[in-house]
Amino acid sequence: MAAGENNDSLLDTPTNNFATFSSLVKSANTITQGGLKVTCSSSTDASFHSTLGVSSGKYYMEFLVKSTSNYVIGVSGTQVNSDYFSNGNQVGFWLGSSFTRVFKNASNITSNSEVVGNFESGVEGSNTAWSVNICGYKDGSIYPDEWLIFGAHFDIAPPVAYTPGAEIGIPGYGTRHGAYDNAAGSSMVLSTASVLAEFDARRTMVFCLWSSEEEGLWGSRSFANDLPDGVTVSNYLNLDMAGVNYPGDYALSVYLGPDGTGEEIDQPGMFHLAEWIGADALDLGYEMERGRQAWLESGESPLWGDIYEDTVAIYESPTARSDHNSFQNIDVATLGWNGLVDGYPCYHRECDTMETMLDYMGTDENPTGVANLVHSWDIVTWWAVYAFLHMDQTPVPNELA
Repeated sequence: MAAGENNDSLLDTPTNNFATFSSLVKSANTITQGGLKVTCSSSTDASFHSTLGVSSGKYYMEFLVKSTSNYVIGVSGTQVNSDYFSNGNQVGFWLGSSFTRVFKNASNITSNSEVVGNFESGVEGSNTAWSVNICGYKDGSIYPDEWLIFGAHFDIAPPVAYTPGAEIGIPGYGTRHGAYDNAAGSSMVLSTASVLAEFDARRTMVFCLWSSEEEGLWGSRSFANDLPDGVTVSNYLNLDMAGVNYPGDYALSVYLGPDGTGEEIDQPGMFHLAEWIGADALDLGYEMERGRQAWLESGESPLWGDIYEDTVAIYESPTARSDHNSFQNIDVATLGWNGLVDGYPCYHRECDTMETMLDYMGTDENPTGVANLVHSWDIVTWWAVYAFLHMDQTPVPNELA
């Protein structure tokens, strides 16, 4: 079968939905809107703003909390164990997208709350919205039915009709730019594809730009769950929010998975491959040692939000907050790169522009940020190319499969 043949990769999503949800949590600070009750357990003195609505076939409940310590929480579409069905056919998924410091499954809320309640969903009408991926293929010379995939999402988090919080100083949600999230990743995938297209690989090379990642990984999930008969994915590489990181004042995270326990390395093959490329080909041994120490001391969250000079951290990510999650769910070992995430003040904001990225990459040695940003993208792109070539010769197995 030729690469890409009969692989539609479209997700039909419902509109005109209805939902009810109720919950009880242990904190006293509660907001209620349209049958949704959500409580923030991290603040005792806070302002609450919430809204509930239906947009493009997805229920969403969003709220922002600003406490006296300026700790802000927001969540859109908290995940529940319910999918959309119409006439017995599954036509959609419930998976929320994140605001500040909240995972897509809203674990920052639920881990601190005792939640009980119920959720009901349904579908009215037959209108559809389409999630379309853009993929390029080059058939493998030896194993054409084994696909090695490199991807990045090209959609943005669009502005919503109403974003609560402006009246208490919280920037509005959504952007029409998305330079860092995720034009940067998309550009690196395209650059890598243009070079590797000249290479005759053993396995079929697939370069994809995913749609609807921000809505809940719709594009990559549809692709991964609709592979042609006889086709397997050998490995997947992901780029999402890479660039605002080393050699700037923020950590470069090299994340792999799936992660099992979090206390030991469950994917030694992928871990040691990433280490070997970083230390040998890229000469980042010192930075990787600092990254390993930072990971052991504090885990993933600070690496995504705090200042870490000269730091490159290789680790198994327990969160899987981007399109690599779709491939881990079909038992594929993955590798990916990102820089500053939750600590980036323009995350899903109109200020996510190239100018902001340059500002954040400025250092004493390179105050304009230009040299650092170019170097950052060089590091990530070469790391991905080296990994891609190695995985073509020797795929890295998922040790947990």
